[in-house]
Amino acid sequence: MYVKCLIAAILALMMMGLTGCSRTVEDVAKWETSGNVEKLTGALSDPKVEVREAALQSLGTLKLESTIDDIAACFNDSEDSVVLASVNALAAMESPSTVTPLIAALKLENPAANMTAAEALGTLKAPSAVKPLAEMLDRENEEELLTVITAMGSIGRQAGSRSLVDQLSSSSSATVRMACIDALTATGGSVALKGL
Repeated sequence: MYVKCLIAAILALMMMGLTGCSRTVEDVAKWETSGNVEKLTGALSDPKVEVREAALQSLGTLKLESTIDDIAACFNDSEDSVVLASVNALAAMESPSTVTPLIAALKLENPAANMTAAEALGTLKAPSAVKPLAEMLDRENEEELLTVITAMGSIGRQAGSRSLVDQLSSSSSATVRMACIDALTATGGSVALKGL
């Protein structure tokens, strides 16, 4: 009987200890304020979705390029909201060092993450993103399509002109056609001129 009570007491103490070690969103806010990157990156594997999301947001706010790989690793998270938070964090960094993972984010099965990545690549004016963005011009969702076209226009490279001309000639949407025209004026070149 004594042994059973002792085991129960030890288990109760262990459970209390485990509960006491649980991370919270408030902890994440403290780590962001103090710049504790080790704790923030550790929180990316926390079982609580809200803690992972908060840690990603904090890392995006801190804009530390040393955390880019840790953030991009969250593309494999089982929760779509965490995947989106990871892309948002990379976009928030506004750094050319994020171009490669943002291009990878264009291939995720998460439309919101795709659009965030496309917008960020447009903002960064990343020439290496033109071809991957052009591959997204087959999207049926008009909002996604407009985001991609706008990003290509923001990048403003002639390499995107052919794809934009093709989209202009094949689309029945006046909004999409107008976005293509706007983007083509930014990409320029002889292909754009002929397409206009």
